[in-house]
Amino acid sequence: MVESTGPSAPREDTYYLIIPDTSGRRALLLPGENGLTLPTFTRRDGAFWQSVEHVNDAALDMLGLRVITLRCLALDMEPGAGRAVKVYAMENRDPGWKPPVGAAWFGADGLDRIAPDQRGMLAAWLDWIASPPGPLRAPWYSPGWMDSAIGW
Repeated sequence: MVESTGPSAPREDTYYLIIPDTSGRRALLLPGENGLTLPTFTRRDGAFWQSVEHVNDAALDMLGLRVITLRCLALDMEPGAGRAVKVYAMENRDPGWKPPVGAAWFGADGLDRIAPDQRGMLAAWLDWIASPPGPLRAPWYSPGWMDSAIGW
């Protein structure tokens, strides 16, 4: 199912991926025009935020990295403007994967080096990943949930 801003104008969605290293406490940042940036891509089909197969596929296509989407960390819809920004927290499924040249892993120590419009995204993820799961957190929001489900 595809959301649309109108019969002839699909919405343009910008996706930001927060991909952790194997410690789960640092995120991948890539070199960009304005400094370091989260991996990002844009699509014009206006997919529902709950649909994530294309998000996982984008990480594989862009970086050669297998990931699992844990959750949509943030969603900023601008229906009148025909666009949305979606931020997804991922689980890295390739522990031996090496980042591309110029990329690096950063945690709280990297907030000042990331593009200003993305600092809040990374800070929100750092807070979320550091907080203990409460009783209302869905199990599939936590790293390792897929392995537990497969083992069950």
